[in-house]
Amino acid sequence: MGVFAFGPSVTSIDLQGIATAMRPTLEMWMNAHIRIIDPQREDSTTYDPTLDTGGVATSAIVFDSGENGAIIQPIRSPSRIDVGGQANGLLGIRFQVKRNESPPAAGTVRGGLLVQVVNGGNLSVPAFWRFGLAEAIDSSLAWDHIYDATLITGG
Repeated sequence: MGVFAFGPSVTSIDLQGIATAMRPTLEMWMNAHIRIIDPQREDSTTYDPTLDTGGVATSAIVFDSGENGAIIQPIRSPSRIDVGGQANGLLGIRFQVKRNESPPAAGTVRGGLLVQVVNGGNLSVPAFWRFGLAEAIDSSLAWDHIYDATLITGG
């Protein structure tokens, strides 16, 4: 199929066909691994007092992009905000993930969740950073799934 696939008539364009044809081109650039987690649904292991192990709370994973399943990019320069009387920076980040991966159930990826970068690819992001998911953005003709998040950085 060519990039400019025609629709039902010669004068119409098959936008879904274009998205399907171009998706592999976008996915070639994906070199990061992210997880979307729900901090409200924590799973914990049982504490074993004899071995002094367990009892660790881990946030429930809502979505996992898999290795080489995401692109991470800043979408604007940090803006200055006050948090608790201290000046901080607010950085906008966009995460793009493969559309053909098993998507999470509708409505499970939403604002208020956290994005954890497992492997930032060429972007060195500490694994303990958590990005606050602002919104899940999508289109009927999207080449991938898009999630916008924010990161509050120190003053």
